[in-house]
Amino acid sequence: MYRITITYTRDNLTIFRKTIRFNLFYYFNTIQNLIFAVLLNDTLIMELRIREILESKDIKVSSLAETVGITRANMSNIVNGKSTPSLETLEKIANALEVDITELFVPSSSGSIIGVIRIGDTNYNINNVTDLSRLLAGIESGEIVL
Repeated sequence: MYRITITYTRDNLTIFRKTIRFNLFYYFNTIQNLIFAVLLNDTLIMELRIREILESKDIKVSSLAETVGITRANMSNIVNGKSTPSLETLEKIANALEVDITELFVPSSSGSIIGVIRIGDTNYNINNVTDLSRLLAGIESGEIVL
């Protein structure tokens, strides 16, 4: 039996926590990708605020690129919103800037999660924590098959 706990926090306050149990490791990877899909959709819809953090810490794009281990051109594309970084790259950027990964994103005006998760041929709109909770409950109950 495998278990994954998903926690969504804002300002050091836990807003959402859900534990899902699975019998197959494959599902763990699928759920991890599912949550990453929400993060990627936030990246595409919202805006990364890496430039703002760089300016506040007086760090150059080239210096950050070197620390993270990617080319300056690639980092420039990420900072300017021309390419979507992987979760691993986002984690490296956050570590290099000494911030939590959530600080890399400009929050939506409503402060909610914004994303679309596609499972099979069905799109699930995620506009808030409740939507994400319902989707995860459907997966856990078997109502939604991955």
